[in-house]
Amino acid sequence: MGRLHRIEVENFKSYKGHQTIGPFNDFTCVIGPNGAGKSNLMDAISFVLGVKSAQLRSSQLRELIYRDRVDESQDNNRPGTSKAVRVENDSDPRKTWVMAVYQKEDGSEIKFVRSVNMAGISEYKINGRVMLYADYDKALQKINILVKARNFLVFQGDVEAIASQSPKDLTKLIEQISGSLELKQEYDRLQQEQERAVENSTFNFQRKKGINAEIKQYQEQKAEAERFETLQEKKSNLLVNYLVWKLFHIERNITTTEETIVTKTDSLRATNEELAVLEDELKNAKKEQAVTQREAYRKERSITKREKALNELHPDALSFDEKVAHVIKKIKSMKSNGILVKEAYNQQNKSVSQQKQELTQMEKAANKFEEGAKAQEEAQGITLSQEDMALYSSKKEEVALRTIIQSQELSQLKRNVRTWREEDSRLQESVKELSSKKGRLTEQEQALVEHQKKVESHLASVLQDQARTQHDLQNLENERLRIEKTEIELNEKLSSTLNHLMEAKLDQRESEKEQKFKDTLSSLKRIFPGVHGRVTDLCKPTQRKYDAAISVILGRHMDAIIVDRQKTAIDCIQLLREQRSGHATFLPLDTLSAKPVNDRLRSVAKGARLAVDVVQYDEVLETAIHYVCGNALVCDTMEVARHVCYDLGHQVKAVALDGTVFHKSGLITGGQSGLGSAVRRWDEKVVDDLKRRRDTMLAQLNELSKTKKRGEHGETLRSELAGIESKLAFAREDLSATKRNIGEIREQIQLINAELAEKEPKAEQSARDLTDREVEISRIDAQIHEIEDEVFASLCHRIGVANIREYEELKLKRSQELSEKRSKFETVLSKMRNHLSFETTQLDETKERLSRLENMITTETSTLDEYEARRDEIQAQQAAIQKEMESLKKELDAAQAAFQTRSEKVSACKKQVSQKNKQVDALMKDIGAKESLVEKLDSERSSIFRRCKLEQIELPMEKGSLDDVSLEDVESLRPNTSSENDMDVDTENGGPVGSQSQVPRSQDWKITVDFSDLDDDQRQALPSSSSGTGRENSGSSSGGIDIQRLSLQSQDHSSSQSGGSSDIVTMEQMENEFLDRLRLLSEEIDRLAPNMKAIERLDGVEARLKQTDKEFNAARKSARTIKEAFSAVKQERYDRFHGAFQHISEKIDEIYKSLTRSTAFPMGGTAYLSLEDTEEPYLDGIRYHAMPPLKRFRDMDQLSGGEKTMAALALLFAIHSFRPSPFFVLDEVDAALDNMNVSRIGQYLQDHASANLQFIVISLKSSLYERGQGLVGIYRDQGVNSSKTLTLALDQFQTEE
Repeated sequence: MGRLHRIEVENFKSYKGHQTIGPFNDFTCVIGPNGAGKSNLMDAISFVLGVKSAQLRSSQLRELIYRDRVDESQDNNRPGTSKAVRVENDSDPRKTWVMAVYQKEDGSEIKFVRSVNMAGISEYKINGRVMLYADYDKALQKINILVKARNFLVFQGDVEAIASQSPKDLTKLIEQISGSLELKQEYDRLQQEQERAVENSTFNFQRKKGINAEIKQYQEQKAEAERFETLQEKKSNLLVNYLVWKLFHIERNITTTEETIVTKTDSLRATNEELAVLEDELKNAKKEQAVTQREAYRKERSITKREKALNELHPDALSFDEKVAHVIKKIKSMKSNGILVKEAYNQQNKSVSQQKQELTQMEKAANKFEEGAKAQEEAQGITLSQEDMALYSSKKEEVALRTIIQSQELSQLKRNVRTWREEDSRLQESVKELSSKKGRLTEQEQALVEHQKKVESHLASVLQDQARTQHDLQNLENERLRIEKTEIELNEKLSSTLNHLMEAKLDQRESEKEQKFKDTLSSLKRIFPGVHGRVTDLCKPTQRKYDAAISVILGRHMDAIIVDRQKTAIDCIQLLREQRSGHATFLPLDTLSAKPVNDRLRSVAKGARLAVDVVQYDEVLETAIHYVCGNALVCDTMEVARHVCYDLGHQVKAVALDGTVFHKSGLITGGQSGLGSAVRRWDEKVVDDLKRRRDTMLAQLNELSKTKKRGEHGETLRSELAGIESKLAFAREDLSATKRNIGEIREQIQLINAELAEKEPKAEQSARDLTDREVEISRIDAQIHEIEDEVFASLCHRIGVANIREYEELKLKRSQELSEKRSKFETVLSKMRNHLSFETTQLDETKERLSRLENMITTETSTLDEYEARRDEIQAQQAAIQKEMESLKKELDAAQAAFQTRSEKVSACKKQVSQKNKQVDALMKDIGAKESLVEKLDSERSSIFRRCKLEQIELPMEKGSLDDVSLEDVESLRPNTSSENDMDVDTENGGPVGSQSQVPRSQDWKITVDFSDLDDDQRQALPSSSSGTGRENSGSSSGGIDIQRLSLQSQDHSSSQSGGSSDIVTMEQMENEFLDRLRLLSEEIDRLAPNMKAIERLDGVEARLKQTDKEFNAARKSARTIKEAFSAVKQERYDRFHGAFQHISEKIDEIYKSLTRSTAFPMGGTAYLSLEDTEEPYLDGIRYHAMPPLKRFRDMDQLSGGEKTMAALALLFAIHSFRPSPFFVLDEVDAALDNMNVSRIGQYLQDHASANLQFIVISLKSSLYERGQGLVGIYRDQGVNSSKTLTLALDQFQTEE
């Protein structure tokens, strides 16, 4: 195999001009710094091999052409230029090309060249010859270079992507390598054609199968049509015999029943006369009852009115009681305070009088002292001579001259000291007065705080009482609201329930009948476990819209009772007869024979469905429900029913949702007339539920009325709450006043504290200043005394005194003593006057306070008298109302007793009237039943005649003919009871009670039937036990028209007559014999369901079969041919894919082990591939699993970057080994590997590089490129702004080593 020898480029990306890169050895490493152009070499190799530009890191091919770059440093003076801008100029190249020189084994070369111009147009050449890309690619494929698979190129960053690619992508890669992808388009095309061919073949086969079934069906229908005609004739003869027999016994029963009606009518007339008398008595008793009831009601209203007035007065009485108590308490408190204030006033007055007396005495003592002082001053003293006096004066002047400065200073100091002493005295007095006032205010504050605590405690207690009372009142109010809300809701629900019951339009008589029937049915269920219930109770239409249709289909069977066995039915009939509880029709599940359901009718037309499919029932009752419903269809509209019966020709009974019936014979009857009561039968369960709800709600309302509380307790609570709120208001007012007084006192204390804080420091400073000044005065006095002693020394010696001051003291001592005593008297008098003034002011304030208290006591006493008068007035009103209520209650008891007596009388009259009404109802019911029976019998006879005329049944006649039968009164003869709404028109034979005079009788037609063909057994058949009584509830089944009817009433008569005449059968037995024979014939005819046009349609269907057979054979042949072609392509695709997968799967584990093997882990890791689809693996994914050494299995996404790289390289090497290309180019695949793994990769490449496999690796890891055989170094030449290359062969150095 050859190799890539060298690469030549010209102006390609970062390579400017023509450059040759190579030659490349078996293992060549490309190295160089980042940005030098290593990856551009990878792009050049990819480009020349035909890889698209998107994979070459370029959006357009023209971007691969080299472009020079202009550096901003060269054009610093030009603003607006960027740092590196590609600028095109005329010197730039307009074209680039890359040439790959491939060297074969024989040494010859093949030159692959690809060029591209500025227009982005590529040109391909091989050895200088231009060719198309397809031929270019084929030439590359010949040397195993698969460009689409790219199994020989690994770009930078692709390694982890390859390891993490999805299974689908790995499948696609192997498809490209194996060549199976080339067959995908053909595979898909043939697969679609095969599916279309199989579908076409299946369609033709199904159509052929359908036509064969249709032919078989028409053949069967032809035979059925012939047998149908034979059975129809036999049935017609039997039906005539049955109708004649039926008419004979109908006429006999009519005669017997009319005689009974006359007797019952006479009894009814007498009973009605007795009832009229009793009703008059009841009317008079009700009038007397109403009078007494109105009287009692008036008394109750009067009592209620007075109770209301009493309740209205109660809050006022409580309010005035609270006010009186509060005022009394307030007056008591004020009187107590008045006593205290008065005592304080007396004490203060006494103190003022005493202080006045003390002041007077002190003033007298002061005057007496002044008089004594003058006398002593005149009596005592030392006298100097004239000379000594002169000397004393001169010496005094000398001292004055020598001490003039000290004297002036001393005089000034004494004046100031006197002023300061007065100021200090004033400050000390002010501080003392403020402290005294502060003490009094503090005591008042403490007293008010104690009072505040008491008021707050009282207020908290009142608030608790208020909250408790409000809570009780709120609970009482909530309970009242709840009861009122419940009453309103119950009344609304009761009104709605009563309206629904009124809409049901169930009259009293019918309700009693239904209730009696339900009671009887409940009794039967209780006695006989095999009784399931009524048909209407056991089944129900799936939707309301089907009610009318299902009612018409069920007809007389709506009230039929389903039982488990025939014996149970016989026992029930015997019990009804013994208890005279009426009659009923029973359907025994063990002997009941129902026609099989025709499944083809389920899809006969859109909007039509079998009646059994729209009825809900238990599976146990399936036989009975199929019997009563048959094959009848329920159609959404009359058009659907008409389409089924007439257009499609199905002989079935179809009923529209409005009740319109389309019969087998073509007759249309029904509609909404007379269906109201029948439809309402389905609502009986709803009505019963409504009645239960009504009774429950009435009981709840009665219970609420009993438990509803009266309003006295609520009014009492409201009165208590009003009193509490009054207490609360007074307490809050007192608390507010106390807090206000405390605030005022505290403000005064704060002001006093502020004054004390200001004056106390001043007083202290004044005392200190005064002391300093007195010391200074003493110092100056000492200086003056020294001068005086020096000047007066001689004089003092002569007069015999130590110093002149001794003389002056003897003379002045008395004056000073007098002065001091006089000063003391003045000080004491000043204090006494100030204290007397303060006490007088306090006395005036206490007197004013005492006056205010006396005024307040007077005012509150007046208010108290007013409140007590109002309270006494209210109490008097309450006592009067209580007395009136006691009198009214006695009158009410008397009125209620009278009302009870009248009520008992009314109840007795009602009971008598009820008994008479029951007798009247029983007679009317009996007469009505007889008349109804006559009407039913006549209607049945008329129905027989009408049917015979409509169906052209020939009856033997003695007189008249069927032409005399009128069809105009058909609607007037149709009954309106739910039990008579049968599907078959010939069973509609009843009417409402009392309608005989309004309905035309069949006797008016003057028709006489010939009964001569009847044998003796048919004529002598025993009638019903009481001339039709046993047929009251089964008259609809006695007409014999509905041949599917199976009634067990005949068992009643047969068992009752078996003891007396066992040789003569009853009418029911004979009728059952007729009906059984007719039923068997009808069932056989119904099972046939012949198609009379089957012969005509058979020929056309056979012709269509031939054409379809040809189309089927052609489609099957085409499908076979396409299948063979598809199988061949499928097998070829599988073989290609499987061969590649098998090879890669075998190689990958070996390669991964060699890449991960080491001395520590000689076994290496494990890698394998697994197919998700082994049948057609190319349609699904391939999962790649790799487990590094000594690690457990995990997903590929959970492996580290290095582990992913090793796994990806193992996969790439394995894929490459399947169809190895001559060379393998890898771009920095070792970026995420550590040195150990890089060495393993280098060793693997070194071991496998050979003449048949060439490796070109771009790497920056020395541990890898040092193992190469050659190096290609790529660097950036900044001078020419181009990538340049250098080549170095390393094998020569290895050889030298």
